[in-house]
Amino acid sequence: MGGARTTLFVIVALVAPAVRAENPCADCHSDQVAAVAQTVHRRVAQESARFCVACHGDPAKHLESGEAKDILGRQALAALPEEDKSAACLSCHQASWPSWESSAHQRGKVSCWQCHAGVWHQAVPRAEASRSIGVCASCHGDVTAAFRSAWHHPVAEGKMSCISCHDVHGEQPPEELAFDRCAQCHPQAAGPFVFPHRAIEEEGCTACHTPHGSVNRSLLRSSGNGLCLRCHVQSNFPGVGKVPHNFQLLGGGRCYDCHSEVHGSNVNDRLAPRLER
Repeated sequence: MGGARTTLFVIVALVAPAVRAENPCADCHSDQVAAVAQTVHRRVAQESARFCVACHGDPAKHLESGEAKDILGRQALAALPEEDKSAACLSCHQASWPSWESSAHQRGKVSCWQCHAGVWHQAVPRAEASRSIGVCASCHGDVTAAFRSAWHHPVAEGKMSCISCHDVHGEQPPEELAFDRCAQCHPQAAGPFVFPHRAIEEEGCTACHTPHGSVNRSLLRSSGNGLCLRCHVQSNFPGVGKVPHNFQLLGGGRCYDCHSEVHGSNVNDRLAPRLER
């Protein structure tokens, strides 16, 4: 942890209790404080100097000299290490995001400011900022392209957002999409089942589905029987397990014609309720 980062935490603890009920920074910087009053930080910025101090640092020397160089201004803030930028936000928001230090964004040296720019001195509607794909697209261009596929989750259409599935502030790596996140919208595929599909148990939904977008219906990784045969193929193919599938597969049959309960079954361990045992 850098020295500047430690200073930010200490400054807030020392200065915040001592300031008066209204923000004293407004005496000289009324335009900036008025601008903040239009943002999501309006209450804390109007009540005390804590909001200003969190980013701009100890104002004591600046108040004495009146010089801009004695406070952390725009250029000085821009030059701070990414972890120090996040530390300014965490001085207030640590309780809300306790897992930030171990999050994928923090490990990748992505600061709060890179995604939440504009919430300090200009108004950005909270709903708009949180649901905008543009924020994430600035770094995740490959994912943005996937949402242009024929089949995709309706993120670009505004019906859901990246945070509908991803915990951007938490410990879960972005590539590990949690099964319970999918189950929130797709309970019919979630079970529990007496005979679950092992692929879902071991790998999760992404064993068969590409979550952002696909050229195949239902966001499947591949079309036809190729998807199933990624796992269910053996040396004596077209035998599968102990059952010859010559007629079915070579005749153009589809795996799910028989194994129709692809997510799991409560009646048959082969996920094929129409087959007699």
